[in-house]
Amino acid sequence: SRSGMDYSRSFNYEERSDYIECKICDIKIQSKTNYKIHLTTPQHLQKEDALVACGKIRRPYAVRKWNDLMEYLDYLHLDEPIIGLHHVVEVDPKQPGDPLRYLCRLCFFEEELPGLTLHLVSRKHRQRYLETNRPDLVTWDANNTAQLGKILKAKAEIVVLQDGQGVIEV
Repeated sequence: SRSGMDYSRSFNYEERSDYIECKICDIKIQSKTNYKIHLTTPQHLQKEDALVACGKIRRPYAVRKWNDLMEYLDYLHLDEPIIGLHHVVEVDPKQPGDPLRYLCRLCFFEEELPGLTLHLVSRKHRQRYLETNRPDLVTWDANNTAQLGKILKAKAEIVVLQDGQGVIEV
């Protein structure tokens, strides 16, 4: 069962113009990264399937099934640094045919591919990774979090260059 990740986040749409609208799901999504991930979620695909089935839209691509997280990340081709993959393990399915699930042991976060990918690019995961694995890069002021997301992304890019993404444990 999905946790119901909120891809739209809460922000004032009138003040922001950098969101992307998913007309199929009738939601506004905050970034290109979140939009790419959203297009692969079961919720989006079910709504798209229903529209295709009744002839309201045509699907210009084949729906993919991924064999693992790395294949999924390669498919998405995100413009985001991914760090801490050595903290990620594949979770055994409860039943045959269940969707792939992964656990981030660093953050104690378990989810299917789209949700886990959102987690891996989140401020929370990046900050926890840097604080525990790269304290030499922790230079931000905990009381001033105005630009923390941008700072953490920049620090994550340094980690990818110096240490790589890490390797998922299977």
